[in-house]
Formats: sequence, structure tokens, C-alpha cells
Amino acid sequence: MIKFFRSILFNTYFYGSILIVVIFFLTPLSYLRSPRLMRKYLLKLINSEIYMLEKLGGIKVVEIGLENIPKDTGFILASKHMSNIDALIMYRRCPNLTALSKKSLFQVPFIGNILRKMEVLSINRGSGTAHKETPQLARTVKERKIPLLIFAEGTRIKMNVRSKLKSGIYFIQEKIDLPVIIAAHNAGQHWVKNTMIKEPGTLYVEYYPPIPKNLTKKKFMDIAAEHMVMGSEKLMKKSNPDFKFET
Repeated sequence: MIKFFRSILFNTYFYGSILIVVIFFLTPLSYLRSPRLMRKYLLKLINSEIYMLEKLGGIKVVEIGLENIPKDTGFILASKHMSNIDALIMYRRCPNLTALSKKSLFQVPFIGNILRKMEVLSINRGSGTAHKETPQLARTVKERKIPLLIFAEGTRIKMNVRSKLKSGIYFIQEKIDLPVIIAAHNAGQHWVKNTMIKEPGTLYVEYYPPIPKNLTKKKFMDIAAEHMVMGSEKLMKKSNPDFKFET
């Protein structure tokens, strides 16, 4: 019962604060010439969400392998995606990051302008032409010296499901010399997909060393899957020794 009420309080704060900040802060600031102030307020929002996640939800975030995150250079941050919180954790760690988004989202009032101001990169997913856009995306990331966040499974995955990784991370780093950092985590155990209940405990995020360069596609993707899928499984078992993935 306590977990239920704590989850209600956190969810109310989480979605309520996002709505207020988007309407009254991020939207007006997105019309300024520089995105710096808008990103500053976005970071404040995310810090408050993660703080309340611990205080109200009883979920502590612990990050491992921070020394593996490159500094002052562009890189690909490829992460598992299991909840609404994992992207916020990545942004808190790399507040200058960009990401990929469907071009249709840029047509949504207010949201489109915020995405453009954050320099989110648009891509025609599912159009059959996305692979042609990857060289320019890679050059943009390298020239700006910023991280590019990619959810390599392509969508949000339930915590106990193993999903094949999309090969976009391979083709982007192949076109332009960019380090690829894999992030594994167990967010899905605490922020379970399609439920409002937050499970107390430790949310681990582990950043692996850059994948070696000049690998074949198969070898590259095998290493990425080992780090992301098996690495996340390891963190889940760390929290719950009886946890098992579906096959």
C-alpha cells in the first residue's frame, strides 16, 4: 500500500512538473536565438525528476563506468530503452546530447520548436531512405563534438524481453570515425512498462568502454548486444537473482 501511494505521488509530480515546465519555460525559451537557457531549464527539470524518483519512489540511481564516457568529442551513446526515465538519466549525464526523432514530430506545435532548438536530428524512419541520411548525421555529431543518443532496439522494450539490435549504430560509426559507448541498465525493473507502480531499489546504469574500431558488422553487433542486452541482464540479476529473460 505504501508503494502504491508513493508511486501516485511521484507520478503526479513527474507528469505535472513536465507539463508546467514545457508550457511556461521550455516553449517560450525555444524562441530565443540560443538554446543554452532552454537546455539549462531542461536539465533542472530532469535533476528534480531524478531527485524525486529517489525521495518519493524509493529508487536510487547508481552509474558505473563514467570514466568510459568521452570528453570534448562527438560519440554515439547507444542505450537500452525500457522506460521513461532512462533517456532522462542519459541527458543528465550528457546535457549537450542530441538524438534522432521522426520528422513528423517536428510538425507538432511547440514540441517541434523545442526539438529544433535542442538540435535534435530528424530522420525518415521507415521510409527506406534513412540509411542515406546517416553520413550527414554522423558528420553533424562529429563537427559539433556532441553525443548522439540512440536506442538501438528501435523502441521501448519490456524488461524481460531480448530484442535484436538495429544496425544503425554500426553504419553511422562506419561512415565517420565516432566512438560507440554502450549503456546497459535495469530501469525496466523499477519503472515497469505499462504500469504506474514504481518498484523501489537501485537503478544501475553501466557505461562500457568504446567498441573497438574496424570490426566487421557481425563482430560489432555481437559486442554491442553482449554489452547492452547481456549487460542489462547482469544488472537485473544483480537486483533480483531470480530474474530471467524471455527467450
